Amino acid sequence: MKTKKPANKPTRSAQHAEAGKPSPETVRKVTQQILRLYVIGTAAVSGGCLMILEIAASRILAPIYGNTVFLWSAVIGVIMAALSVGYWLGGVVAERRPSASTLGAVLLGSSVAVALVAPLSAVLSDAMVGQPATLSGPVLASLLLFLFPGILMGMVSPLAVKLVAVLGQDVGRSAGTVYSLSTVGSILGTFLAGFVLIPSFGVKGIVLGISLVLGLCGLLGFVLFGRAERRMEVTLFLAVLLIWPYAALSEAAPGRYEVHREESFYHRISIQEGYYLGHPSRLLFLDTTLEGAMFLDEPGFPMRYTEYVRLVDLFLPQVNHAAFVGGGGFGMPKWLMDTRDEVQVTVFELDPKVVEMGHRYFLLDDYPGLQAVTGDARQNLSASPERFDLIFGDAYNGVHWVPFHLTTKEYYEEVKKHLSDNGLYMTNLISPWKGDNAGFFQAMVTTVRAVFPEVLVFTLEQNPTDSQNVILVAFKNKLGLDYERLSALAKPLDLGPLVRHYKDPSRWENALTKGTLLTDDYAPVERLLAGW
Repeated sequence: MKTKKPANKPTRSAQHAEAGKPSPETVRKVTQQILRLYVIGTAAVSGGCLMILEIAASRILAPIYGNTVFLWSAVIGVIMAALSVGYWLGGVVAERRPSASTLGAVLLGSSVAVALVAPLSAVLSDAMVGQPATLSGPVLASLLLFLFPGILMGMVSPLAVKLVAVLGQDVGRSAGTVYSLSTVGSILGTFLAGFVLIPSFGVKGIVLGISLVLGLCGLLGFVLFGRAERRMEVTLFLAVLLIWPYAALSEAAPGRYEVHREESFYHRISIQEGYYLGHPSRLLFLDTTLEGAMFLDEPGFPMRYTEYVRLVDLFLPQVNHAAFVGGGGFGMPKWLMDTRDEVQVTVFELDPKVVEMGHRYFLLDDYPGLQAVTGDARQNLSASPERFDLIFGDAYNGVHWVPFHLTTKEYYEEVKKHLSDNGLYMTNLISPWKGDNAGFFQAMVTTVRAVFPEVLVFTLEQNPTDSQNVILVAFKNKLGLDYERLSALAKPLDLGPLVRHYKDPSRWENALTKGTLLTDDYAPVERLLAGW
């Protein structure tokens, strides 16, 4: 007698399917897929955030130390060192606790560390006001501000590789996928920082935005995959909530009598009012350097070196068209327009915000004939069809930032080409003019002399080894001037006090044997300014 086979019992998956519910196996696969996307996505986001922070780092530290090759080397070097440590530490943690909760904790920790950059940089900025820039300063500041955030963000990729491997993908493909997408995130972050964020937002807002994105990524990991009872995750999330308002409200202490503060694409701008040289004055600070000033009670030259523009009366009584490379407080261009009828003045100024400050605070509206051309001075001068009787170079931000392409032989050849037949070029620089630290002065004299047939030197201080304003006056044609002839010409013009600061070539011509010829190919201005 045949026995009847029992009907096949429905599997659990079939039972769930009949009930309209996904099976545990389906849920598991979907959860794994979501986790994989989350892990790979956070690796890409973290890579982008790190590159945005690295680019923003230069804007944070440049007002303190200058936008030099030393600064960039310090920032990049510290970030690379942080990543090296982070990769190693992330690998150790990944072997011990490979979970989404661990990844979330690292992301929240990164959020806290990045949020602290804002208040720490404000404290650093206040502490460094008035201090000379050093080679060690950018390195130490980069370590203080960016080492810990870099380490934590470096931990993300090894953790992500391990998690993707645990989810069933072989280690080689896991590493390739994570590091490829992390690099894509870094590329996008680089373009986003340079073309969108920095031109549109303040640096502090960018830093806090990075912190917010990292915090949300970490929180998302806890919400989707973490366990709410874990104290570490809760503590880190509370730390983000507590630090964020403090970081958002922190900023460097405002200058005394400060009436305006603004961060432009190029500078941290501060307008201050108070007594300066015994007069009520308005001062323009770009980053930490005084770059312009105006007496509020009478005409005059608050910044001593700007008075040397009066030497134009000695060398070039007739000026029809003049150009100034660098605006500052616009004192010299305004003086020229006040003392000459129908003179045309063009100012090549890199930062449009400086021109805006000129209109708002330094009476540029009273000089409608002054044309301010914004953008890179060398590019704009090269594109200009005009020839000028006078070109005055004043684009060096003290010793913090000297744009190398405005110091080279090729640049001075462009300047000479745009001078009229009897034209005159003057420039202001800051350097000792003798001694071991006079390398920048020596290089400048060597380079200008390579283009112009005659160069005169005027200094503001008597001690040649002191860092000071030095005025170079270069002539398109050789005039054969000396102290006696200058004194005779200066006497009826009341320019004797300025001519007395003339330095006879016998006192500095030895600089030509030591000076570096600066070219577009080789212009080590940072090294020369540092005195080594």
